[in-house]
Amino acid sequence: MTKEMVSIEPRTTEIEDDLMMKRGESSSVKCSDRNSPVVVFAHGSGAPSTSQWIIRWKNLLATALNAVEVATFDYPFIRAASKAIPKPETLVGFHSDFVRKVAAKYPGHPLILAGKSMGSR
Repeated sequence: MTKEMVSIEPRTTEIEDDLMMKRGESSSVKCSDRNSPVVVFAHGSGAPSTSQWIIRWKNLLATALNAVEVATFDYPFIRAASKAIPKPETLVGFHSDFVRKVAAKYPGHPLILAGKSMGSR
């Protein structure tokens, strides 16, 4: 039994470009089915959205779900000089804003929230 690896070229969107300028980095993976879900995938406390683990799972999610987009982002603390991780309550507003913007871009599409460790909480 062999596993096929599918690689999808990450591209940024207007929403992500806006957030990158205001609050951090972002990237996405796009597929073409208009009835597919949109996925927001949050990283954990130890690595940014550009880590190989996140990129691998972002591609797997995009393929497995035939997602119209798998959007990732970086919480503001990940780029800060001080790597102190804020309390979850501090991150909720940032996370919610990103989710709202991505969901607004794809009205009518199912929304799936996913995350690694801290990002899943």
